[in-house]
Amino acid sequence: ILPKADLSIRRMLLSAAPSLPVGAIETSSVELAKQLTLRGLGLSFQTRIGIEIELRTRELVHVPITQPRALRSDLGVYVRAARNPPVAVHALAEIMASKIGMQAEATRK
Repeated sequence: ILPKADLSIRRMLLSAAPSLPVGAIETSSVELAKQLTLRGLGLSFQTRIGIEIELRTRELVHVPITQPRALRSDLGVYVRAARNPPVAVHALAEIMASKIGMQAEATRK
């Protein structure tokens, strides 16, 4: 579940992975992304803003995309908490973090 192009999160994702998945759901609504994720229809990329309650009640799980300290953000992959996130989700988060870090390094040069 991807953020639409008008959101800053989408630009961050595109800098890390220029070819995002085809057929993914795109929305500008944090609420829609949250509801689709809660229903087990996918995983979403977003920050913690707008999903604080679901994180606190453990309905959603945050898998952080770690970044260099210069790019502090709580961008992460969010999955329904009723499921243990598959290894692939953790692998995807690591790949995205690596690509974001490489992009950040290239931008600083």
